[in-house]
This record gives sequence, C-alpha cells and structure tokens, in this order.
Amino acid sequence: MNTAPLGWTRWFRCESSFDLSLVPQGPGLFAIGREEANGKSLGILTLEETDDLFHTLNQLFSAGSPSREKLGEGHFMVRYASVPEACRRQETLTELRSWLADQGETCSHAVNDFLGVAPLVRSAA
Repeated sequence: MNTAPLGWTRWFRCESSFDLSLVPQGPGLFAIGREEANGKSLGILTLEETDDLFHTLNQLFSAGSPSREKLGEGHFMVRYASVPEACRRQETLTELRSWLADQGETCSHAVNDFLGVAPLVRSAA
C-alpha cells in the first residue's frame, strides 16, 4: 500500500467551469466547499472520487448543469489530488468521509484544518 501523503492542491475559488482550466485529466479525489459568512471557514458540500478530475469538475460547474443547481448559490472552493490507484482513492475517500462524519452533521472546518488529518499521512505500521 502506498503511504506517501497525497498531493492535494490548495483551496481555490471556483465560480464557473472557466476556473477549472488547470485541473488535469485523470483519476483523483476532490472536495467542494462553500465559504461560510465569516469568510474564514468552509462548509464541506461534497468529497468524491472520479476517473477524470477535469471532466467531472467541469460538468459540475458548467452553466445550467443540474449538479451546479443542486450546489446552490455561494462562493465555492475546490481542492483536488491526482490519485491513479483506484483502491487508494476508495480507501482515502472512506477515511475522509468517516472523519467528516465524526466532526458532526453540520460541521464547518477552518480552511487550514481540512485534510490535515492523520488518514492522509499514514505510517507503514
């Protein structure tokens, strides 16, 4: 099993599919958050895995997309990590969702706290 930390991007603002021009094609994980009113924290809306980061995120944020409409209004932030191995994507996704669930149903996290948790920096033990 690969225990190296994932190469997550920094959070970046995403208001349309144009903001995703540098997202690579290929498999990975992504998180979408909505900025809270105080501007210092995020409400995590979704954490997913995909076989094609570019295609999936562009579909989500394209104008008139049903997925975009479900996200609602607000200032969205996105971050992603390229993860070629399907089993590692699934394992990490399960661990992150569990961690988020443990934080409470209506959790809000400081931007710098998200993904700074142990599951992403596992030891070989």
